[in-house]
Amino acid sequence: MSFDAAVLVHLGCPRAMERGECEIFLREFLGDGNVLSLPYPLRKFLAWRIAKKRAGSFSEKLKACAENSDDFGVLPASLSHAKSLAKKLSANLGVRVFEAGVYGGENLASLRKKMDAQNLSKGRILFIPCYPQVASSTVFPAIREIKKHFNAVDFKIAASYAEMSEYASAIANSVLEKKENFDAVITSFHSVPKSQLKIFDYEDECQKSHLKIRERLANFRVELAYQSAMKFGKWLGPDVFCVAEKLAKEGAKNIAVVCPGFFCDCIETLLDINKDLRSHFLKCGGEKFSYINCLNSSENQLKLFAEIIKRESFL
Repeated sequence: MSFDAAVLVHLGCPRAMERGECEIFLREFLGDGNVLSLPYPLRKFLAWRIAKKRAGSFSEKLKACAENSDDFGVLPASLSHAKSLAKKLSANLGVRVFEAGVYGGENLASLRKKMDAQNLSKGRILFIPCYPQVASSTVFPAIREIKKHFNAVDFKIAASYAEMSEYASAIANSVLEKKENFDAVITSFHSVPKSQLKIFDYEDECQKSHLKIRERLANFRVELAYQSAMKFGKWLGPDVFCVAEKLAKEGAKNIAVVCPGFFCDCIETLLDINKDLRSHFLKCGGEKFSYINCLNSSENQLKLFAEIIKRESFL
């Protein structure tokens, strides 16, 4: 390997799943100009107001998602999977692999201190943003924080993996492993404000990923949708609830939903999709709903990230 260490960079999570820490995390996340592209005073006010209002429910949702995590509720599900994947990659590739969030407790700032203590920050480091498609609200903050805390280090930031054949195959395999004859499969990506599409063509990357996945699921009808749009402003669609309802009205009784834009399961997949969308589809006349878990720390994900590290090593 041409790197002394690799770092998986993800969104991050609160220092603890209690209300107070969740409020701090939400203020930090929503206060980022790349996440809420509003003038500073208005953005800070909205971040404070939303965090105050939603911290309690966010805390309860994190705990609900963590109940079935590998750490039996000690860690949020997303952090548990990130740690597990980093550990597996280290063992398989013989290179030190770490994970760090952009926001919250175990972030890039704290990782820098940890790597300094182990004398690892003097070597060459590969940073891999764990977002397949590049959006200004995800990859841009990650790049900013990497440069902020590792600016004097010899590092490289991995390119987007939205069009990698290994990525599309990993997602498709996770559907095929169910061995069911679905009437339709929905690929649900995270929506973004349409104003952000002027900065980077996130929609184009989602569509290309969708098409590559659809090619590998040739025996199924595969529909593209977006989720988690906020109520204000114009957001990228079609909305996944509308797509699922449309399928039900067209006679689809058995559908599967996969979320290719999410590195690992979180509130927006385990609750918004597996719980809320499931209920909506069944109420609309559907009979069977299968949620396809994110790649998490699975063998499919392990192979994908191993290939990303190898690819970047030879560029």
